Amino acid sequence: MSDPDAAGLPSTAASLSNERSGRVGPNALEWLAWQIPGFLLVGLWVSQTWFGGSPWEVPQAERVQVIGQAACYLVAVLLVAAVWRNAESRLRSRTLMIPAVCLGATYGLLAVTSRVQLAAVPLLVASVIVIAFPHLPWLVARFTPGVRAALLVMVTALTGAGLVLGREAPEGTATRVRTLRTTLGSIDVTWHEGLIPEPTANGGGIEVDGDGYLVVTRNGRFFRLTPDGESIRTEELPFTVPINRHEFHADVPPEVNRVRFRVTDLLIDRAAEPTRYLVTHHFWKADRGCVVMRLTALDVEADSPGTARASTLFETSPCLPVPRELVDPFGGHVSGGRLARLDGEHVLMTVGNHAYNYFSQDPAADYGKTLRVNTTTGVAEIFTLGHRNQQGLLAAFDRTIWSTEHGPEGGDELNILRAGANYGWPYRTHGVEYEDTTWPLAGGDSLVLEPPVFSWVPSIGVSNLVEVRQSAFPGWAGDLLVGSLVGNSLFRLRLDAGSLEYAEQIEIGARVRDLAEGADGTIVIWADGGAIITVRPARRLAGGAEAFQACAECHPVRDGRTHGIGPDLFGVYGRRIASAAGFDYSEAMDGWAGSWTARRLTALVEDPALAAPGTSMTFEGIADSTRRAALVEYLKTLR
Repeated sequence: MSDPDAAGLPSTAASLSNERSGRVGPNALEWLAWQIPGFLLVGLWVSQTWFGGSPWEVPQAERVQVIGQAACYLVAVLLVAAVWRNAESRLRSRTLMIPAVCLGATYGLLAVTSRVQLAAVPLLVASVIVIAFPHLPWLVARFTPGVRAALLVMVTALTGAGLVLGREAPEGTATRVRTLRTTLGSIDVTWHEGLIPEPTANGGGIEVDGDGYLVVTRNGRFFRLTPDGESIRTEELPFTVPINRHEFHADVPPEVNRVRFRVTDLLIDRAAEPTRYLVTHHFWKADRGCVVMRLTALDVEADSPGTARASTLFETSPCLPVPRELVDPFGGHVSGGRLARLDGEHVLMTVGNHAYNYFSQDPAADYGKTLRVNTTTGVAEIFTLGHRNQQGLLAAFDRTIWSTEHGPEGGDELNILRAGANYGWPYRTHGVEYEDTTWPLAGGDSLVLEPPVFSWVPSIGVSNLVEVRQSAFPGWAGDLLVGSLVGNSLFRLRLDAGSLEYAEQIEIGARVRDLAEGADGTIVIWADGGAIITVRPARRLAGGAEAFQACAECHPVRDGRTHGIGPDLFGVYGRRIASAAGFDYSEAMDGWAGSWTARRLTALVEDPALAAPGTSMTFEGIADSTRRAALVEYLKTLR
């Protein structure tokens, strides 16, 4: 038989001995029973309530925090078991210090190594639980056994209820809110789950629709999303994409991955009358036993919004068989299928090679190409060739056509598309064959091939991209935001004359399938799994970001060296005054000494003419102290 004392746990005999000496303590089983709800609160409840999921479901930074808190709880439990049984009260009080130091070290390490903005409330709640909860059995030990049992049952029941409530949020409400630090300010990342009742997204797309958004799912259902304060209202539209997936499912062999047969993108043709939704999707030719990609138009009558007239604008050639003898017979995951408006009559449509690599260089096949499609006649012509799987397409404000493309093992690409250019697949790639160290099809030395602007090695599972055009994120203006499936992230790309200066990874914690920039500048993400995720400036900095608009007309925020009328404000807080390289300061600013502190920035934005007499700044200043303080706090984050 095991001896509870040998394990450092307070035994019944020890408890009786303590009672005789004036010290009352719980027995071993009672003491252990109290630790179960405590550990669940630290290890699960805090994670579910504030981070939106269990420790194994949340992003790495939050996972590290939860694991660190749980480890500190175990430290506290072991200390209480070892010390409280026989120690003097003075030594017992010191057991509170050890878990506090442990928590401090955990939070300090996380603050240094992670870009997650640590939230005060979950830190405080977890700290109270870790420090106080292991001592509860001793504090209640003076009560009668019946009262102690009732308290234990109540605490356990409350813990269970907290786990359930922390896990299940009301439909249509924000279920997770994370504040992340980025190079140019903090952002709030808000998850909205349960809005769209289709658990496996893995396709589809999202498009801005007035002040809201329109989502089409992998299976062709349409949902209109309308922001309503902090929540989003959802309305399913009463028509669908004519994707004949049930016929496909019935005809193909059982080893086919049916999720790959899907809708791939959505584009709203706002110039059309009536409103026209352009959708790319697979279509099964049952009589021939093969698959094509279609561009379908759905015309929605304004006076009859419940109906949509569908017509096929274009379908790819040749029709692709689904052979039964292959291990992986249907390459629908290499589908491309992205759309972008080129001009008033044409759209660009990417078509992946569907694992038929040789089609990418074959001018007689539509696969592995970007196609220029006339939306009136349906006539398509090759715009670019030599592609594998273009999962992103963007016609930028300056008319540059950007594309993102999946490589094999490594070699995801960012490309500028130029009419007639050849992008090299399958002859050129920065990736390698899966489970190999080389690419076996390398060649094409006689061809003139267009190199990528940038390649991700290893691959990030690149998806769609947008250009930041609105004013919600002043420091991101003109940057590209690229989605990542494998990396569960956004990548913010800073560009200069078509060259990439840097790429900042922003961990979102979900597979980013598609994204859009709303009319108010909110970045809205359609994530695999069906979640809608919004990205906005952090709530505590939103006022400062808005106030910065008056500064952004003259002051860019890029790298501290790319100046406008005024100097680049990247890294301005703490920088020596009038020291930005390459900017010609006025004598008024040259006369200042020292660095930009909060006090000096406050004085300057309150009244530039008074703070720096003779300054060339035309900015009149901000009279409102609250708005001024918010701007200074925002300037601190631009680093």
